[in-house]
Amino acid sequence: MGIRSSINAKRVHLKKLGPGGLQFLKLRKTVKQDEVFTFPVNGYLNLIHLRNKTSDLPTFYQCIFNEEYDIPISFVPQTILDLGANIGLTTAFFKHKYPEAQIFAVEPEKSNFRILQKNTEKLTNITLYNNGIWHKNCDLIVENRGLGHYGYIVKEAPSGSKDTIPAISINDIVKSHNLTSLDIVKIDIEGSEKEVFSENTDNWLSITKVLIIEFHDRMTPGSSKSVFKALENFNYEFAIKGENIIFYMQN
Repeated sequence: MGIRSSINAKRVHLKKLGPGGLQFLKLRKTVKQDEVFTFPVNGYLNLIHLRNKTSDLPTFYQCIFNEEYDIPISFVPQTILDLGANIGLTTAFFKHKYPEAQIFAVEPEKSNFRILQKNTEKLTNITLYNNGIWHKNCDLIVENRGLGHYGYIVKEAPSGSKDTIPAISINDIVKSHNLTSLDIVKIDIEGSEKEVFSENTDNWLSITKVLIIEFHDRMTPGSSKSVFKALENFNYEFAIKGENIIFYMQN
């Protein structure tokens, strides 16, 4: 990177993140691969924790630096589901933007979940689940397809499998917390949307206001078809932002 490019990068990061942006740039160059480094972001109550030179970095740029989940809505959300929470950067962004919201974050992979805990440890009204999101109760296994920390998938575990995790459904979360409205449901679950939308969707979709989904048909063919089939009996408008499709439910 040339001197002028370096100065421009510092200026942009300082503007976007505050003084922590310069700390981020420095640590990104000096910290070893997979080592966790931390830095503040203006307005965020919790320090941000990232594993250097991993998929945590593009996830940070997507969720916090570029604010891809900053979507236009006409109300202040009170209940948010972050399904496929990864290391908690979307949860942190939503809590920064909507500080009064109650957020439920679900992440199946253990190493991601540990960073998720760190990225949300000072935040209130956050409930974390180390589970895989599914359409029914069963045991799941986490599979690494070599796509980085943001590319883990879950599959139903064959009988006798080791290192399984329990599945949890959206209906389980709604029932256990007596939720009457899901203001934002963000779903980025690496192809599991095919199963999540395959059945038992009407109850939770009927109380959902905004649905944000990243489709993964390249990983699990038929994923988007499953979603649109479940939405057939609902009125909605949709828009596209970055990798996400945003459904505004007209209930």
